Amino acid sequence: MKRIKRFWLVIIVIAVVFISSALSCGSNPVLLTIHVWNNQGAGIAIRVEIDTVHYGPYANGETSTFYVSPGSVLKIWDVTHATYLVFNVAGGPYQYTINAGNTFLVDQVGPVIFIQIT
Repeated sequence: MKRIKRFWLVIIVIAVVFISSALSCGSNPVLLTIHVWNNQGAGIAIRVEIDTVHYGPYANGETSTFYVSPGSVLKIWDVTHATYLVFNVAGGPYQYTINAGNTFLVDQVGPVIFIQIT
């Protein structure tokens, strides 16, 4: 009888250790690096919005780096003219770089133009 109890006790301890270790090692999110450079012109300030968090304002010529999770929404607000800026993948009015191998979607919802990082 003691052997059976001891056997089940060992099985339960092993199961608890296995389950607790499986629960404790969650996956770390992959972060993407976004470099934002304001080259809109003298006197034009921008604000970076990532999901619901606002950063800035950043004056012309300033650069900032952000680390965002896949699925984050990145928007650029022109503080001077009170409008969202359009993204241009080939450079142009607003330039950014994203880690190689990652993709993104450019979309527009109403008047807001944003990048959906995937």
